[in-house]
Amino acid sequence: MVQNYKHLSYLDICIADRGQGVLNSYRKNNYDYIQTHEQAINEALNGLSTKKYEGSRGYGIKTSRHMLVNGLGGSYFMFSGNAFYIWNHEIEQITSLNEKYNWDGTLVVLRVPKMADSNFSYIQYLEA
Repeated sequence: MVQNYKHLSYLDICIADRGQGVLNSYRKNNYDYIQTHEQAINEALNGLSTKKYEGSRGYGIKTSRHMLVNGLGGSYFMFSGNAFYIWNHEIEQITSLNEKYNWDGTLVVLRVPKMADSNFSYIQYLEA
């Protein structure tokens, strides 16, 4: 889902799935030390991939959030299981909720400014 806020100069993008979620992805791939949704989100944010071959690993979560928040001044939100991560110019934190607040899958919400600073270059956020 995408919402264009014409007069506020940003877009909100929401990507939602009802799949296994971040924690169950790690569990399925034998990362037994990851016990909570909060730990799983933290590992994903720091680049721990469940892909077996380094060449097949993506950089989407780590790269996109840095480019969005640091480069464009936007906001990044991820919710999986009973934990969520938020990062914008005011706050960066991972929070666990009561188990009754649970999302089976992963929800990512991006607030993307329509205008970038003239010094912005996506090249500085690319990883090889």
